[in-house]
Amino acid sequence: MIKCNCRWNTAAANSLPSCMRSCFIALYTITNEIADMAEKEHELNLVNHLKKAVCYQIAFSYTSQMDLHKQ
Repeated sequence: MIKCNCRWNTAAANSLPSCMRSCFIALYTITNEIADMAEKEHELNLVNHLKKAVCYQIAFSYTSQMDLHKQ
């Protein structure tokens, strides 16, 4: 899931299990909707910043979970 989000590639999501694919598509859709609203209301193009933020958040969550399982 981390690779799909960091690449922001919907085609890569097809290789994920269905539950993860649903999560990825939801994140992809809402992030793009937020970016579209920001562009319409404030004339800002935030899609690249939002994509990076989502990628970092997922990577952080994943590594935090892995650290918890090691303990």
